[in-house]
Amino acid sequence: MKTVRYFFCLLVVTPHFLHSSICARFPSLTLCPCEEDWVKVLWSDETKIELFGINSTRRVWRRRNAAYDSKNTVPTVKYGGGNIMLWGCFSAKGTGQLHRIKGRMDGAMYHQILGENLLPSVRALKMGRGWVFQYDNDPKHTAKATKDWLKKKHIKVMEWPSQSPDLNPIENLWRELKFRVAKHQPQNINDLERICKEEWVKIPRDVCKPCGQIQETSDRCDCQQGFCHQALKHVLQRDQILISFMKMQINV
Repeated sequence: MKTVRYFFCLLVVTPHFLHSSICARFPSLTLCPCEEDWVKVLWSDETKIELFGINSTRRVWRRRNAAYDSKNTVPTVKYGGGNIMLWGCFSAKGTGQLHRIKGRMDGAMYHQILGENLLPSVRALKMGRGWVFQYDNDPKHTAKATKDWLKKKHIKVMEWPSQSPDLNPIENLWRELKFRVAKHQPQNINDLERICKEEWVKIPRDVCKPCGQIQETSDRCDCQQGFCHQALKHVLQRDQILISFMKMQINV
């Protein structure tokens, strides 16, 4: 008889949003991450970039007892030495405008940011007709003034699920941008802003394609267990959910 072992573990905390609920409501949806509907969506969000360091673990190949060699260390200062907040957008056709947020952003400031950057980005990316704008459910984003402005401009907005901060594919671009900026080692806030804007426009179009990101991840990942497999599985599930939302709102 085979012995089954159980372990007493903490419950895993997950957002109260299930991919299965979408499948149950819309069983006819084709969940293919290579749908052309990606091209119709303009994704947006904000991020914080610190002057010194990246908010993630970095690894390096080194010899034994060489941990403190200068080439194997990353200089840091308390509280990151200062930071800037950025708003950006992109589509499968490339990156849109990148705007530095000065001060504490509220609904009025967000409304102003969209007024100055949203439609110019759409025209630059040649989105054409039928495009959809995506933003999350942050209270600043859903202010009445912002909704009224979007309605006045006849901009279609993608309905976004609550408690799903990891669904937006722009998070991949933020990470790409932060690694690119860190290589320049900016010395002050003005340098940081300049380098961010320079590197943002240099991000290749292929990086902006979620389908391409999935394929590249699949090509690089040979293991069927561990972190790589779980990360790829998460990316595929995320993009299936997003395709579902796009098909609900674009094709209806």
